[in-house]
Amino acid sequence: MSRELTLVIGGARSGKSAFAAQLAERRGGPVLFLATMAPGDDEDRRRVRRHQEARPSHWQTVEEPLAVPEALLRWGPGFETVVLDCLTLWVAGIMEAEGGPALAGDLLSPEADRVEEAVDRRVSDLLAAYGSQSFSLIVVSNEVGAGLVPAYPSGRLFRDLLGLANQRLAAQADTVHYLVAGLPLTLKRPGATG
Repeated sequence: MSRELTLVIGGARSGKSAFAAQLAERRGGPVLFLATMAPGDDEDRRRVRRHQEARPSHWQTVEEPLAVPEALLRWGPGFETVVLDCLTLWVAGIMEAEGGPALAGDLLSPEADRVEEAVDRRVSDLLAAYGSQSFSLIVVSNEVGAGLVPAYPSGRLFRDLLGLANQRLAAQADTVHYLVAGLPLTLKRPGATG
């Protein structure tokens, strides 16, 4: 099977992670699961535990909430497939590290521009790390642009940043699947036109 970049996107609890796991298992060979969640409370820890229990026990897991491109370079060699779950939490982590939640007003401010540039730079780093390796990469992300407009500036900034990151990944991906109620819709696949 040839090397491939796959984006699995959808709403919350749409079945993205389970579908990504199925794709990775079908590819065969050793799988690395790169988790970006840094559990902050008991609910987070329960979610992490459920996800861990649902993954095949023969997969290797690395937890890295922020240095994702570096983790790909360090841990990815030797694996057939890497599952990155998820882009959503990684973008939120970058935004927080860059001070994005502190933005109180204007999303057209220099501070907002700085946060956007940081996310864009890190997405470029992610794509470069993948491009320099031989493994297939399956990236899981949320589609957050189809809901209500967030009432607060940092929420709108996050929505915009994740939307831009999703667009960049989708443009570079060989395959894009959109999950709705556990059902995958294939939006892009190798060899398809239009």
